[in-house]
Amino acid sequence: MQALVDPTNIDKTISEVAQIYRALTGTEIQHDPKRGEIPPEQDPVVFVSDRLAQLRGMLGMEPYVMPGAPQMAGATTMPTWAPPVDLLESEQEIVIAIDLPGVKQEELSVTTIDHMLVVKGERRPFGLGNGVVPRGIERVFGPFQRLITLPAGARLDSVDARFQDGVLTIHIARESTAPRVKKLEVRETNERRVKQ
Repeated sequence: MQALVDPTNIDKTISEVAQIYRALTGTEIQHDPKRGEIPPEQDPVVFVSDRLAQLRGMLGMEPYVMPGAPQMAGATTMPTWAPPVDLLESEQEIVIAIDLPGVKQEELSVTTIDHMLVVKGERRPFGLGNGVVPRGIERVFGPFQRLITLPAGARLDSVDARFQDGVLTIHIARESTAPRVKKLEVRETNERRVKQ
């Protein structure tokens, strides 16, 4: 597998991803002003690798994993498609919705690795076999995988995943983002030295 970007230089990689995005969409990547380009709680190699894999997946390109990024356990089959994902945030929770029509619940796997959610599975072909000749196939079949970097404050000890009507909905509780304020008691003393 040949790298399209220099994996040893995170800044250069980010710049190249931004150029590809701009060339495809005609717009700049929108950054959350409350956060930097790479969330401080994220490993930069993992974060950039995830973004690059998502971008390559959207382009139908072979996934590229930067050296040093964690490999997904049991990833023997290359994903052939990437389902659409919505990620919504409130102060109390993070909600992820993934459209997976035609996927059976037993074909679905949801795991976490550090601050990343990994959703993978397979959609099997419908109606083929027994002498059936396809005259046109537009739907995508085969294995899929989505790597979703979770926002700051995601509590991975409180995750609820449900699959209904072809939509996987994942609710993740969130730590309070309110600043922790503690009033300190100031006592009067005659000592003016530093303890040793």
